[in-house]
Amino acid sequence: SQVPVGRPRWGLAYRRCVARSRPSQSWLLPHWQRHNGASTVLSAHAGGAHNVEASAASKAVGLPKDTTAGITSSSSDDSANDARKLPGLHKIEAAKVLPRHNVASKFRGVTFFRLLGKWRAQISWEGKRVPLGFFADQQQAAEAYDKAALYKALYKDDPSANVKLNFPSDTYAEAMKKLTGLEWTEVVRSIRGRSNVPNFRGVTLLHYTGKWKAQINRQGVVHSLGHFDNQEQAAATFDKAALYMEFKGGPAAKLNFPSDDYEEDMEELAGLDWDEVVQLLRGRSKSSKFRGVYLDQDRGKWIARIRRQGVECSLGLFADQEQAAATYDKAALYIELKGGPAAKPNFPSDGYEEDLEELAGLGWTEVLRLLRGRSTSSKFRGVSLDEGKWKAGIRRRGVNYHLGSHANEEQAAAVYDKAALYMELRGGPAANPNFSSDGYEEDLTELAGLDWDEVLHLLRGHKKKKSSKFRGVTWLKGKWKAQVNWQGVKYSLGSHANEEQAAAAYDKAALYMELKGGPAANPNFPSDSYKEDMEELAGLDWDEVVHLLRGRSTSSKFRGVALDQGKWKAQVYWQGVGYTLGSHASEEQAAAAYDIAALYREVKGGPAAKLNFPSDGYKEDMTELAGLDWDEVVHLLRGRKASSKFRGVHSDCKDMEHVRT
Repeated sequence: SQVPVGRPRWGLAYRRCVARSRPSQSWLLPHWQRHNGASTVLSAHAGGAHNVEASAASKAVGLPKDTTAGITSSSSDDSANDARKLPGLHKIEAAKVLPRHNVASKFRGVTFFRLLGKWRAQISWEGKRVPLGFFADQQQAAEAYDKAALYKALYKDDPSANVKLNFPSDTYAEAMKKLTGLEWTEVVRSIRGRSNVPNFRGVTLLHYTGKWKAQINRQGVVHSLGHFDNQEQAAATFDKAALYMEFKGGPAAKLNFPSDDYEEDMEELAGLDWDEVVQLLRGRSKSSKFRGVYLDQDRGKWIARIRRQGVECSLGLFADQEQAAATYDKAALYIELKGGPAAKPNFPSDGYEEDLEELAGLGWTEVLRLLRGRSTSSKFRGVSLDEGKWKAGIRRRGVNYHLGSHANEEQAAAVYDKAALYMELRGGPAANPNFSSDGYEEDLTELAGLDWDEVLHLLRGHKKKKSSKFRGVTWLKGKWKAQVNWQGVKYSLGSHANEEQAAAAYDKAALYMELKGGPAANPNFPSDSYKEDMEELAGLDWDEVVHLLRGRSTSSKFRGVALDQGKWKAQVYWQGVGYTLGSHASEEQAAAAYDIAALYREVKGGPAAKLNFPSDGYKEDMTELAGLDWDEVVHLLRGRKASSKFRGVHSDCKDMEHVRT
């Protein structure tokens, strides 16, 4: 088959095959595999000159003599790409040297890896092949294999086993001493040359920082013990952690140095928990004579820490360690008071009786804020100093609520008491007020009928939302607003000049709801005073009632009529939709438009019409409307249609007969 001209669609492997079979198609190869415009494929007629060059090149890279034996022209093409990685050789010369496949060495466990041009050592461990690294010459790779093989024999507790090595085992005596106490992963890392830690246990060199890292495994979790300038310091840190674990019932410690060197350190660590030991060994804190206190070297201050329910909590920064120790003691005693572990304070617990009385009624977050110095110690519950003002706050159903900022702490304490007593009144926890609850009787009477949001709004010092003596009335933007709840929806009944008018609007809506099967009304004034109003509202639906009570329509003596912007507006409801019947100069005209629409609605199967005038006066109108649909009736009543004997014809049409046609 012919090779297509242009950009080939096949991969490099296919192009190599074509180039081998057709030397004239060398353009298919990458540019680095072409030489002087011709293919780099070696010809079978190259002769002995090529063999001499290959032998010289093999000595340059350290290949065995038989490596180039049998290398044909087909192998050179596949290796030319790797020839760039061999310094000192021309691409063509290197292509003659590198084998097409990995070549075995005369040493056990060693193979030449052609892609990197290096010797690879590997060994079998528990049924898996484990690479031991790449080396410049095969002798180094053979030594790496021998070390792993000897460790493997020691691991199986059979040092006398017949281990097949490349060199005598006596040459590895010193190296095996360093590998004896290590685990298999550490041995592999050491042989690969990725860490210079064959001397000490639990120590690793971090190449990207140049520091030595100490780490230890505790209960299946690897813990970092810090970074150090030399490996001796890291090894000593590992020993301290291992001895502490042994002291606390862990496995027997395998140390880098004699255990006698750590007697003083173990006395210091014996009374600490594991987290404190790790913090201390990492060098983040210097040894303090107090429990739970560390030195923050970056800031130059003492930091107090404590552990609660598995979480380490910071208790703040302090100028001296005595203050930090006292803060730790308060937190430890509070945790013990709340059912936690027994506290081990730095100072006698008798000196914290007053502090514990203050902390006893607080939550953990409040205790933390107080101990961290973010709030000045107030003698009142639920009060803290924030930016020069006393802030009151309370927790309700797991959420913290701000109760406002006040000039003095007594006012803030009183606000907290009102909120706590309100919560108790609503079925919450028993209140523990700062002052006697008898002094809040009037306030609780006012708050009893409010919901939580209204209580918050009132206690924060905002304008009262419900400062009226009447039900359903609220002060809003300089006017009294009436509102009522109907079927779960809150409806506004308009804003009024005085609260008596707003209360009356609420009463009318409540009585209408009771009349329509709603809940029993609880009006502000006697219901007898609304008899006439209820007769007027009885025939209206809810939307009409709301519209009327909002004051958008002046009280008209006619049904379905309202005053809007100086004109009388007629409107009617048809199938739940309100329709405007136009604006009229007098309310009598608007009332007549309403009556005509109501009668038409009755004729079309709607509810019985309740008219403003006798129905006999609308006989001619009903005769005219009988053949029209509802939209045409509305259009006619709005005054937009002149008298025409034809349907759908208006006075603004020049040719009525043409429109009719």
